[in-house]
Amino acid sequence: MRDGKGRIMTTDRIKFPSYATTYDYTTDKGWSMSIAERIEIAQRARQCRKAGDREGYEREMRKIPLEPNLAWMLRDRMGKKAFLEKGYNLKDAEIAYGKNWLDEYNVMCNNEGYRNA
Repeated sequence: MRDGKGRIMTTDRIKFPSYATTYDYTTDKGWSMSIAERIEIAQRARQCRKAGDREGYEREMRKIPLEPNLAWMLRDRMGKKAFLEKGYNLKDAEIAYGKNWLDEYNVMCNNEGYRNA
């Protein structure tokens, strides 16, 4: 879709798979980690944050799987290499998109990330 001046609008640049809107937080069915496990990790992370341990907080929060469409967007924005270096849990994205989802890129994106496209 283009605006009146012929520029590509944002919705054309970032094309999420159709799965992106169907992530269900209310059930454990089909996901890599139960809701109870996610809550337990979040509580440990909160304790780290209250104790002033920012690194511990971030380390704990990265154990919780990213929502698949968020993982897709971050991969495109950061680039594959920088995204993987952060150490996010990508198990739910692999369930949703398949094992090779990290190598699939949109037309406006490349392996260096969206900003450099």
